[in-house]
Amino acid sequence: MVETDDEAAAVEAVSALGLRFTEKDGETALHRLARERPEVLRSPRVFRAVHHLLAELELSLPARRFVHALFEGVPMDEAAWAGLEAARGDSELMGE
Repeated sequence: MVETDDEAAAVEAVSALGLRFTEKDGETALHRLARERPEVLRSPRVFRAVHHLLAELELSLPARRFVHALFEGVPMDEAAWAGLEAARGDSELMGE
């Protein structure tokens, strides 16, 4: 679902938020990504992967809010998402 090491790191960091003993590590990694590679957190591909993960994780409300705030810069126009649908053939995941 993700293509680069930075994208995989973002998904891994969100996953770490789901475990009490790795929560701080995940938060630190996400803050670092936001500071050093903000474009990763603006990627529709990463946004979609993280939301699939959020559907399966039991995260506290503050943790979910934190994740959503990090991805506020993801473009929500059709053009940004069209490339993902064409590349993966996942139009059913996008509600079509």
